Amino acid sequence: MKKRGFFPLFLLSAAILLPALTACHQGFAGDPRLYNGNNKNIYISKINLPAPAPFPDGSEDWNNPNCLFPASRFDNEWVLPSVSFNKDNIPFIRFGRGKSGLPWKQGYGPTREYTYNASDEGNRAQVSNFDENGVPVEDGTWNGFSIRPMTIYQYRGRNPLVAPLCEYNRTDGNMQRFRFYRFVGKSAGTVDLDQFVIAVDTYSKFVFAYAAITDIDKVVGQEVPQAYEPVELHSEDERPFYEYDPIGYVKEDGTVVRYPQYEKDMKTDRAVNYLPRIHRPAEYPGFPETVARHDPEGQGRSPYYPELYAGQTQTP
Repeated sequence: MKKRGFFPLFLLSAAILLPALTACHQGFAGDPRLYNGNNKNIYISKINLPAPAPFPDGSEDWNNPNCLFPASRFDNEWVLPSVSFNKDNIPFIRFGRGKSGLPWKQGYGPTREYTYNASDEGNRAQVSNFDENGVPVEDGTWNGFSIRPMTIYQYRGRNPLVAPLCEYNRTDGNMQRFRFYRFVGKSAGTVDLDQFVIAVDTYSKFVFAYAAITDIDKVVGQEVPQAYEPVELHSEDERPFYEYDPIGYVKEDGTVVRYPQYEKDMKTDRAVNYLPRIHRPAEYPGFPETVARHDPEGQGRSPYYPELYAGQTQTP
């Protein structure tokens, strides 16, 4: 069954947008290593997108890699051990050291891929009860389907849905401050999962969606994504993913805080239809039109939303 939509976090997505496609002669067409290892040959798209305009230098917090805490923590201190989903398929995500204490393991070079084996971290789908840290409660009662085995992927400065050496992923461009996350695993021991989850701006610590679901199947009564493309190809007004309203932020303790409007959108749209958006006053009365804040009620605009700086000489 074909479907155009955006996948939040049980089958989440997030992306980046730009007006037109351009040829990129550095793509990896036909490279078998661009195919994922979940026996379905769902491949990482080799779509080419043009490079976005670089973020100007500035003194704002979101241009500071030490905003809230050092950006290096995502690579050198933390892995992503905790990714579970409630019954609305809203993700509960937490960065940290993980039970094994092991660091990221370097993978395929051109995509700057790193992996972490999260099979023993207790992640689950369709969870009814979480503790105060967003971890599924283990009290002897049934509390969701286990996700095991489970491998978390981190891509450093390269959107895995775009050709790795294209201009969009250029080494001196905007992408370098972002970390993109994905996981591959099995739910209930039988359902193959391959989810493109979130993108984190390691400078501002805001969290964005970056992937659009383009194909789904029903498996054991659940709608499971089968293919993805960059949000840029499907979003409402063709913007880079980081110009849409952030869905949350990462706290200093590694917890991903979800903004209320994101959770509401996930429930209203259903996870498989979710897409990032700009919440304009006509449709979302009372939604702040100022830059989002690092506060559970601090939803608002992305610091990279250019309309915030119309007429100003310095943009973020």
